[in-house]
Amino acid sequence: MPVVSSLHVIKSLGHQVVGAHEYFTSARCPRPTCDSFLETVLPRSKYCRQCQVYFDRDAVGSENIARICEAQLIRQRRPLKFKPVVAATAAATTAEGSKRKRRREQ
Repeated sequence: MPVVSSLHVIKSLGHQVVGAHEYFTSARCPRPTCDSFLETVLPRSKYCRQCQVYFDRDAVGSENIARICEAQLIRQRRPLKFKPVVAATAAATTAEGSKRKRRREQ
């Protein structure tokens, strides 16, 4: 069954469909409190130096994709740690500028 047809069937059953680009999904630590990049130690294994934990590459990717989809459903945006560096820096700079502006207005 083609993907487009499958999506129509899934939507007709009342389910929401969320797409997620694979950018950084197997390169970043899946733990919510950790923001570090993972190192490849074996062909299919990753290691986080900060957490000192080994992960399976596919498990990391699927868990991070699930977190991205959850964030898109709840907050309507991709988490900063999974955005390209330029976009993440721009978003952080904009957020910091907004905080400063609010402080000045008070």
